[in-house]
Amino acid sequence: MSYDQAIERLEQIVKKMEQPDIIPMDDYTKIAREATELIAFCQKHLTTLEKEINDTLAEE
Repeated sequence: MSYDQAIERLEQIVKKMEQPDIIPMDDYTKIAREATELIAFCQKHLTTLEKEINDTLAEE
């Protein structure tokens, strides 16, 4: 999964969570867990990119 795909999925989840009457409570927990995993994925991706940029700038 790419960073952009993860962000897109997170946006879908947020829209669903903003309408709690549509999501059964059992699914709400599952969706929240998925969101947490996607957030961790995105944070890791951004941290890696930041390190690569800092390394590149340090070489110059």
